[in-house]
Amino acid sequence: MHLLEYLRHKIQKINQLAEKNSIILAGEHEPLLLRFRIPDGQLMFYDRKLPHLEIVRILRRYEEKLQAEEIAELRGTEISFGN
Repeated sequence: MHLLEYLRHKIQKINQLAEKNSIILAGEHEPLLLRFRIPDGQLMFYDRKLPHLEIVRILRRYEEKLQAEEIAELRGTEISFGN
């Protein structure tokens, strides 16, 4: 299978996932990967070694976004500690 076909197939599979917004794609083939519509912040390029610190930064941004969404959902919610 040609590399472009392989990448197209993989990206189609990813787009079918329900939780696709929490996936980080890492690849060495920058020119080919740029042909696909991949949301900002989900695609990183590397050369020989995965950039682990960048992955941690992306995960922290994702965590902060989830926390903000959860806080927004809880705003105005009445919590009772009594009987």
